[in-house]
Amino acid sequence: MLSTTLKRTLQLVALTMVLSAFFSSETLAVSQLIEADEGGVINIAEGIALVIPPNALDKDTVIHARVAIKKKRRNRICYNFGPDGIAFNKPAKLVVSRQVLKDADVRDLGLYGEDGERIRPRILRKRKIAIYNIEHFSLYYHRRR
Repeated sequence: MLSTTLKRTLQLVALTMVLSAFFSSETLAVSQLIEADEGGVINIAEGIALVIPPNALDKDTVIHARVAIKKKRRNRICYNFGPDGIAFNKPAKLVVSRQVLKDADVRDLGLYGEDGERIRPRILRKRKIAIYNIEHFSLYYHRRR
């Protein structure tokens, strides 16, 4: 078993790593009440929205959405949605404009969950958007070369 001091040190190191990732990024955050029977749209940032369809949630819920864009590598975008553990009755849709992913190659448009799950986009070329079906809340990111 680990000593209490070692456990606290490891927790502090982990917290420092998470905080440094967000402080070295441009972070945009929003919270919004979504009524279960109506659904709703959360505009997180220009060109990024989360669309929750009617009856996708079991009850009215305050949804939290955070987007972190790495300052050193603007091609690295992370999405964090909450409350943690939400699973949808119908998939929510993350809509990202090509302006946000302006230097992305089509092969770079895959979205990945923290568990390695890959979500392929539906690309609407005329509207210049990529749409991702989100079945549950997690940490998601674009893996870019």
